[in-house]
Amino acid sequence: MKTEDYANGDALVTQYDGKKIVSIAYVNRNEQIITYTKYEDSNSISTETISSPSAKSIRSVAAQSGLIQLGSIKYYYESSATYPVKGTRLMNVQYTMRSDDYSTYDLYGEWKDLAFFTGIVTSLLNLPAAIAASVVGTFLTISGIVISTGSFVVPPGSKLYSSEITYDWYLQDDTSPNTATMVRGTKYTITHPGHEGEIYYDGRFYEPTQFKNRNNTLALDFYNYLYGYSYIVTIKQWIMV
Repeated sequence: MKTEDYANGDALVTQYDGKKIVSIAYVNRNEQIITYTKYEDSNSISTETISSPSAKSIRSVAAQSGLIQLGSIKYYYESSATYPVKGTRLMNVQYTMRSDDYSTYDLYGEWKDLAFFTGIVTSLLNLPAAIAASVVGTFLTISGIVISTGSFVVPPGSKLYSSEITYDWYLQDDTSPNTATMVRGTKYTITHPGHEGEIYYDGRFYEPTQFKNRNNTLALDFYNYLYGYSYIVTIKQWIMV
């Protein structure tokens, strides 16, 4: 199976039998529909559009913050060229946070195939398709469901729950306001029947405690994301608000 996640939020799930396409599920998040296409010998034989079941999942905003100023990081940089360039840069760091909880309805029933089911889970839990595919794999293993390329049945009482937390980090050069960017990362915590705490990450996920604890990985990643990778960089100072 292959998954693709697009910049507009849509997702594509493709199921194969060897090298032949069996089916494709396209998740349109904006219109809340899933377009499912069945293939035979890699030729499409039928297409149907199904309303996304995301409306049947319960979503609640657990927490949301405004823009919070954490402080700044001062860097020393230099090039390794014959005529080195060197200097210091000061990056200001702010963030916003949003936390959401999702609770799905019972997934009990007969499903067309793996691609379709993965598209459903992608929509239900608002997951990137790549993460949904991993979640589905674990879910089916836990449920003892063995599938091939056809339909399969999920037993009663098979529910999935998801919570997610997203941090948007706003990075800006202290002396050049136009040198600015935003870094986003999300952590998904999935609960399967009888199994809790399956964690998945998307994007660049960092938490404010990592800044407060002067995490070097965060600092260097933020620098490279804002300024690029062209220099040798040393962290000189952390300035806390």
